[in-house]
Amino acid sequence: MNYKNFALILDEGPIGRAYLQFFEDSKIKIHELIYLGSKIALFQSLYINFNFYYTNNIILKFLQNPKIISLIDKIEDTFNLRKNFFIDTYKAKNLEKACNELYFCRSKKN
Repeated sequence: MNYKNFALILDEGPIGRAYLQFFEDSKIKIHELIYLGSKIALFQSLYINFNFYYTNNIILKFLQNPKIISLIDKIEDTFNLRKNFFIDTYKAKNLEKACNELYFCRSKKN
């Protein structure tokens, strides 16, 4: 697929991370990524990493549980997702590599 001027608003969480993984797997580079969070320019990358681990902490621990692996495989098969889609979804990603332009926008919850 070849999309031009494609923009995505990312609010940290499972759905946002799944979109990022889908676009990465599809080799679609996002033109503009708008990250909802803090507008403090000095600490943006630190904020993204902290927010990623804080928001996804329970999911990251859940995905490390060996009892869950077979369930994850069944879910991926059911929805025709590649193996390890969900595990890769929750690996920290460099958002600047996923897009041409990265913007920060203060969200209402912060």
